[in-house]
Amino acid sequence: MNRMKMLASLAVTLIFVLLIAWASIRLVHFYADSSRTTDHPQGIVSNLFTRAEQRIRGGIGVVLVADQQSGLVKIHTVSAGSPAAAAGLKGDELISQIDGRSIKGVPLAEVASWMRRINRTELQLTVQKPASTNWQSVSMKRVSLKRAIELNSHSPYE
Repeated sequence: MNRMKMLASLAVTLIFVLLIAWASIRLVHFYADSSRTTDHPQGIVSNLFTRAEQRIRGGIGVVLVADQQSGLVKIHTVSAGSPAAAAGLKGDELISQIDGRSIKGVPLAEVASWMRRINRTELQLTVQKPASTNWQSVSMKRVSLKRAIELNSHSPYE
C-alpha cells in the first residue's frame, strides 16, 4: 500500500513538473518579439521581463528634475491623462516627501524608483506650488506604462 502511494505521488509530481515546463514554454513563445527568435533565448527572456515589468510596475506620469537650490526634486512636466494630472500636479512644483519619506539630498534616480512601484498602489506626495510657501499632501494611484498608453493616445511613452 505504501509503495502505491509513493508511485501515485511521484506520478502527480512528474505531471506537475511537465505542466509547468509546458506553460513556461508557451509563455516565452507568447511574449517573444517577432524580431527575436528562439535561437536567441537571452533576448526572449529579456523581452518577457520587459513586458511583465510594463504591466506590473506603475508610475504617475511625471518627468522629474533635481532642484540644486533646495536639494529637492521638481516636477518638470506632467503627462496629460496621467494620475499626476488628475491629481492637479503641474510643472515647477517642488516635492519634499514621497510616502512620508524625505527626499532632501536623495539622488534623482532613487527618487524616481520610489515613485515607480507596484501598479495600482497608492502614492502620497508632499508638494509645494511655485508661488506658495505652503506644502500640501497629494494622493494618487500608480498606473502601469501599458495602461498609461491606453488612457492617453498622445502619451510621450509611445
